[in-house]
Amino acid sequence: MFEGPNTVDISEKFSKSKIPRYSKLYKNLLSKTPLETANKSWLDIGCGYGEIIKAIISVSQPSCRISGVEPMRVKAEFSIKSGLDVVNDFYRPTLGKFDFISVHDVFSHIPHPASFLKDVRDGLSLGGHLILETGNLADLPHRSDFPGDLGLPDHMTFAGLKSIRMLLERNRFELVSVNCFRIDGLLYFLKNILKYAIGQKVILKLPYTSKYRTLIVLAKAV
Repeated sequence: MFEGPNTVDISEKFSKSKIPRYSKLYKNLLSKTPLETANKSWLDIGCGYGEIIKAIISVSQPSCRISGVEPMRVKAEFSIKSGLDVVNDFYRPTLGKFDFISVHDVFSHIPHPASFLKDVRDGLSLGGHLILETGNLADLPHRSDFPGDLGLPDHMTFAGLKSIRMLLERNRFELVSVNCFRIDGLLYFLKNILKYAIGQKVILKLPYTSKYRTLIVLAKAV
């Protein structure tokens, strides 16, 4: 898949604004799951600079064990220095069993999504929950329906709700809920204009016209 955990380059930085956004998301998403119960365990795969972990901590009980795994050394070291329980490595089921596993903006970087979901399922306790965030690019009829840069070759897997349902079913997950969020607001449109002006490969579409959606999938290990 990669040469090793220290060979992957980075471009983005720590984003403080992610923390309240994902805190709100998790508070709503997990209202029907037992995260408020003490002593639950959670692993965030590809945790980056730890924003998601901090958001999860903010909505969970103090006795819950919230940790992460991150292959990019600089990101992992930043998270560790921030006091977070993070391992600098790629995910593997030998990291242990968890009640919750989250995968945010990682799925498109996985070359073999079926085997990845199998490994995730093996890392979940029976009845544990997977939270998967990705896009519905594979459901769109045409490339022009997605207004952003495809991020090739860094992005290798373009999923959709249909393919995700199939992969979850094959790997013994029960789909609990799907939340869809559009990204093509006014701010996104203005950012694309700037990217277009400096020669990046984006498609200019009027705000609120794209069929692309970010998917937040909640599934249960059965």
